[in-house]
Amino acid sequence: MVGLYIVDLGLAIIHPFKGSDFIHASYIRGLPFKMICAQGPLGNEIDRFWMMVAQEKISIIVQLCQNREGAREKCSNYLPENDAARHGPVVVNVIEPRRVTPTNPNVKLTRLQLTVNNQTLNVFYE
Repeated sequence: MVGLYIVDLGLAIIHPFKGSDFIHASYIRGLPFKMICAQGPLGNEIDRFWMMVAQEKISIIVQLCQNREGAREKCSNYLPENDAARHGPVVVNVIEPRRVTPTNPNVKLTRLQLTVNNQTLNVFYE
């Protein structure tokens, strides 16, 4: 059996954040662009998730699971229901609602704009 060791050198840390600075997210190193793999947030993690996106200037979010799979909640619905939602210090605005991409009808893309501390960040979500 091979031993696996978890080293926290690659963990994403949220600064400053009221409460815990921990989030289930790790940097993927060795790529020519910044990438973070994160667990989809559950209800009490949504504010920290959006703070991490804003802090790390993440421009693309790809959700690999459904919010629910069978009877089990895998991830909360962390996108705004309407035009905008506040998550802690981060305001998430829907700029362009989900639309089907021309090349793959199974892929839907939502353009978002995050605002925190008078700075804005454009984010694409699928």
